[in-house]
Amino acid sequence: MVSPHLLLKPALQALEWLVHRSDQFFRPQYSELNDHFYRFQIGEYNTNELIMCALPFHNTPTFCLILRAIPDIRKENSTWHWLKPVLDSGVPLDILTVHKRVASQVFILRMIVQHTISAYKVRKLLHRINLFFNV
Repeated sequence: MVSPHLLLKPALQALEWLVHRSDQFFRPQYSELNDHFYRFQIGEYNTNELIMCALPFHNTPTFCLILRAIPDIRKENSTWHWLKPVLDSGVPLDILTVHKRVASQVFILRMIVQHTISAYKVRKLLHRINLFFNV
């Protein structure tokens, strides 16, 4: 749901909160709970979803910023290891590189199609909810 608004500062702040492992948001007396309940680490546990959220913005510095939150990119056996040069250089990804990768790995194309379909369904549902409450 944040993908269309990813270039806005509040959206990036919300993502940053979901990515960081910091305990700065919680009171010290609850620190023993933080390890189990409050560390979302979406860069580790939701890698594919985070990349799909950021991929439409592949030619912006925001994409490079989001890649820094994904530790799997540095692993050589990772699906997303091909993004490591973008991560290291900080230069946004060009569309030709994306096209070549999608053409060579059907898995990525399938993921893009599934993400697009689910995003369409969510948008359609939100539109119906808005119509219901605006009547």
